[in-house]
Amino acid sequence: MRIIAGEWRGTNIHTPKGETTRPTLSRIREALFSMIANELPGARVLDVFAGSGSLGFEALSRGASMCDFVDTGRDVQECLRRNVEKLHCENRARIHLRDAASYLRSPAPSNVQWDIILCDPPYGSKSVSGALHSITESPGLNMETLVILQSARKDEVLLPSSTIEEIRRRDYGETALHFFRLRRP
Repeated sequence: MRIIAGEWRGTNIHTPKGETTRPTLSRIREALFSMIANELPGARVLDVFAGSGSLGFEALSRGASMCDFVDTGRDVQECLRRNVEKLHCENRARIHLRDAASYLRSPAPSNVQWDIILCDPPYGSKSVSGALHSITESPGLNMETLVILQSARKDEVLLPSSTIEEIRRRDYGETALHFFRLRRP
């Protein structure tokens, strides 16, 4: 897996062994980060279901100020730690070995409010909609937070409440990218 652009352009990052993670394809990452390029400089990012961290490290490479990586697997945690060391970004990256739902519902570290939340849960409409529900309950979310959810194109994404709205959707083969913001009162 290679970082596409920015400070670490062309740098290979470690990926967890086995088939438990599904790294986002480079063409999808390129499209995603082209769409949010103006929101990245200085952004505080949360990468939920981080896996290799390819989304979070791409955000950091392109100018995000910090990224919290959340995943449950010890092998994933080790992979993320190795990538943080390789990229020398210890002061910009924090790794949390936690279940995504419980992490999102707890107060954010240092009361951070994230500017961008990148969420790539296991495919299947139940886990995708559940992840979105947990995000809407997060104290780290504010009216300006951009939530990007990756799903299988065929997955039905159920909005948990009327407080969040989908502002854009892009399909790439069998993958869909959903963009959300909180609905203004």
